[in-house]
Amino acid sequence: MKRIKQMKKINSERKILFQFIAVLIVSGLIGGLTGIFFTDHEKWIVYFASEFQQLMADLSPYLMTVIGIAGLLSSFLIYRTAQRRASEWDQENEEYIDQVERQIERGIIITEIIQIFIFLFLGFLFLNLKDKKNAVAGLSGCFIFLVLSVVSMVLQRAYIHLMQKINPEKQGDAFEFQFQKKWIGSCDELERMKIYESSYYSFQALQKCFPVAVGILLFAEVYFEAGVLPIIVVCLLWLIQTVAYKRHAMKLRRKGK
Repeated sequence: MKRIKQMKKINSERKILFQFIAVLIVSGLIGGLTGIFFTDHEKWIVYFASEFQQLMADLSPYLMTVIGIAGLLSSFLIYRTAQRRASEWDQENEEYIDQVERQIERGIIITEIIQIFIFLFLGFLFLNLKDKKNAVAGLSGCFIFLVLSVVSMVLQRAYIHLMQKINPEKQGDAFEFQFQKKWIGSCDELERMKIYESSYYSFQALQKCFPVAVGILLFAEVYFEAGVLPIIVVCLLWLIQTVAYKRHAMKLRRKGK
């Protein structure tokens, strides 16, 4: 029986090793083919990228406005629906209020995603600030960014207050710097476990995304003259996340948790 377990362990280790080698080979082939493709079509790709960048810079104020308003309006409608349904709760039907809480979570996710897109369009807007001819459009876009960002933050705060009405034990104000700490501190053990598992899942996802992002930026540095700054920023974020995670894990281990 023991020998069978050892054989299974050896076979499992071999399978993992073969999978790792296969991934390295495939990644190398993809990288090589991508490099050949970029080399053969460098002028066309650089031209397309430059035109796309300028197009996005010109359209960013309008895209930011349309997507921002549409997204935040849909989130607000979800909030109003959740608010009405929460006021109709009889304080007993747990399945009903769970549905309301899931609705609140969907609204918060939409609001946060819209906020990310707003920042993305802000990056394109800054390209217009370099050109005096488009400076007015760039500045107006920055004003739109500020308005949408404020609305987004106020809406997220409203969601938090609504969640606190449903769960009075929840503490913290969304505008506080210590909000996350107070909120987690007021959660029960099951809620904390869900938060911790979600955080670890996010950590693992980013650990996989960082090398891919660096690889893409290396191509951008070579073929689009993007410079080394984007790579430095990504690697710095990668370093901060890794060190913060390992440092906190060692701290918990010393405490015996």
